[in-house]
Amino acid sequence: MLQHHELSQWEKTRRGFYFIIRDTLERALIEYTLVESYANFMREAQAYPYVERRELKPGAVTRKQEYASQNPCLVLFYEGTLDTSMKKYFRFRERNRVSLKNLKEYLVDIELPEDLETSMKYVENADFTKFFHSLLPLDYALLIQHDPLAKKRIRYLVSHFHVKIDGLLDQMVENMAKRLRYINRDLYEKGEDYAEALERKFFEYYSFHHSAGGRRSAAIVAAELFHTLEFCGTVYVGSAEARSLTRISPEEGIAKFVLLELSEEEIEGIIRKTGSSREEFCRDFLIAQTRRGGVVIFQVRYQHTEHALPPKDGTFHETLNIKERWITVSSQSLIPVPHVIDRRPIAYPTIYRDLPLSDM
Repeated sequence: MLQHHELSQWEKTRRGFYFIIRDTLERALIEYTLVESYANFMREAQAYPYVERRELKPGAVTRKQEYASQNPCLVLFYEGTLDTSMKKYFRFRERNRVSLKNLKEYLVDIELPEDLETSMKYVENADFTKFFHSLLPLDYALLIQHDPLAKKRIRYLVSHFHVKIDGLLDQMVENMAKRLRYINRDLYEKGEDYAEALERKFFEYYSFHHSAGGRRSAAIVAAELFHTLEFCGTVYVGSAEARSLTRISPEEGIAKFVLLELSEEEIEGIIRKTGSSREEFCRDFLIAQTRRGGVVIFQVRYQHTEHALPPKDGTFHETLNIKERWITVSSQSLIPVPHVIDRRPIAYPTIYRDLPLSDM
């Protein structure tokens, strides 16, 4: 990926817009995968399956159960425009381009506007978020990228839907292992056991357990492909099994968003430590109040350890120890509900602590 100092002035400006748009998309995805999922469970009179703290530790196993009321998603957001050479990995073709003709085959219950192709599919349109939301339940991935026809204008659009990701897992593991300097020629140069260990670490590199499948497996293949491109690429994956939204981006690393239920004691502890009023906290951070306390959006950010980075001296890693952690938790925080944009996150270290915040 090109660094900031390597970009033209126009590309620097576009990158700034890219991050602004990404923040907007992220809030919409948190709303869809977490807030609306919680409402689905309540509507069905079901208890929400909150993620346990231990499930957020690096490499932890999540529940092996798909929850029908949990909204999943897979979204690819690329800073530039994908070259046609990437079509062998990302299935973006004329047949799945966002158009009235193509979408009518999939969105039979939604009345599509006639101006879809000229305005609504573009991010700057006032109704884009609503349109984007209507596409999220579709299978496979949505692709958002810079408009290939806008040569001198900064303009992003959701260009394709139903995007299959076809990169072979072995090839992606090999790409990662070469990039991190664990191998020189090919994945099996040090034997099958070494290759299998690298595959396990490939999943861990992207914060998942090696048994993760479906959208999460496709997401990490896409993320590794983005490592090979000139510009920033972000992958969002919402899992109906893990009950989480994960953001993967080469320039910012990995973040997970989940719902947590806080006790009244924990809420009171946060209010005391932040100096905010109860009314302000409930308004800005709770998506629902419960008999036990309240439901909040929790963000965990991860960073890679030295074992998941190429050696600084340019040499190769001498060994691969399967027990050495490749990622670690770098920050934990409560984030405001999606429509609140003037509050900062609240630091909330809880994954490795049994004590409520009021006792920390």
